[in-house]
Amino acid sequence: MTKEEILEKSRQENKGADLAELEVANKSKTFAGAVAMMLGAVVNIIYTFLTGKGNQLFWVMFFGYSAAQCIVMGILYRKHEQKGKDWTYLGFGIVFAVLTILAMIYTLRDMGVLKFG
Repeated sequence: MTKEEILEKSRQENKGADLAELEVANKSKTFAGAVAMMLGAVVNIIYTFLTGKGNQLFWVMFFGYSAAQCIVMGILYRKHEQKGKDWTYLGFGIVFAVLTILAMIYTLRDMGVLKFG
């Protein structure tokens, strides 16, 4: 494959994808996710103070979101052969996945769906 063929193939693959536009979209999604999580935490804390009851549903969403993000980042780092970072993110993803399951169990117990302890 010649240099010109490689360049043409790359142009076809990236057709319509402006790098600056992709970066702006990526950063805005990351910021929006962080704001949504912070807002959820604030609402959950206010709810707990006003009602005297805890609500674990926010933590299920937070830990689930974090688990998915870390696992995907670990897989993508592994795909792009950036060793070291892949296991770090996969490890955090597994920890967050376990926390998600525990928060779900705790929530279901509080709702009366699961009975133990």
